[in-house]
Amino acid sequence: MTNGREWHLYDSQRSTFDDRLVLRATKDEPEAMEALLSALSKAQVLGEGIETAVRVHRLRGHLHCALQEDGAVTKAIRNAVQKVSSLEGVTIPEVISVLKAIMRPLEYPAVPTAAETTVAEPPAASAPRTEEGWYAINDPALEPKGRRPRAARFRNDTLSINSWAELWREGVKWLDKHAPKPLPIPWRAVPRSKRRIWINREPQMADGASMRAPWQVEVSSGAVYLETRGPASDLVSLLTRLCHELGVDPGEIRVKIR
Repeated sequence: MTNGREWHLYDSQRSTFDDRLVLRATKDEPEAMEALLSALSKAQVLGEGIETAVRVHRLRGHLHCALQEDGAVTKAIRNAVQKVSSLEGVTIPEVISVLKAIMRPLEYPAVPTAAETTVAEPPAASAPRTEEGWYAINDPALEPKGRRPRAARFRNDTLSINSWAELWREGVKWLDKHAPKPLPIPWRAVPRSKRRIWINREPQMADGASMRAPWQVEVSSGAVYLETRGPASDLVSLLTRLCHELGVDPGEIRVKIR
């Protein structure tokens, strides 16, 4: 809902009207506007990731305050650390400094080095490589219909791909290795779906019918079959949704378009 100056996102399932406003943004609040647009992107809507996007935005705001010098989280960490032998004199500024140092390597590199990619590139010029042509799978600007991918990047690992089905396959394999939660098998994407299964031990649907384009892959728990027949946008949305279910930021998976 908007009046042209403010944009509001409401949750109609909440009991009281005051609780239904879950996100507010204006043109002068770039972070809030980015969160709002991300929540309403095609990938988030189809992948039912709106609630996650809103929750992450609220968490960011909460932790921004809680991790200040007088924040509750910073104080709790300082108090816990001071109980350790030889760390009794730790101060809050020291805690903040160390937290920043620890978290900095986890930030997505804006300019990857040649060692971070396995995709053959033309000889590098003197200027650093840019991120032109790369899209996070939950980026609203990503329009896979009628286009083909040339590479996928999973955090800092890059590999060549030639189809959206390959992105789906490699994404499942990567999530199996790196997600904090185990890969769900079988996986329907939509829990209430009575027929369609996208990941299964056998190349078949819930009703026993064969998958239309099964692709066998090895994961940590053994061989599974992936259904790979579907529009490009659906395969991207499936991978986005699976990321949310397994506790992984979809932004860690990027694709480069031809």
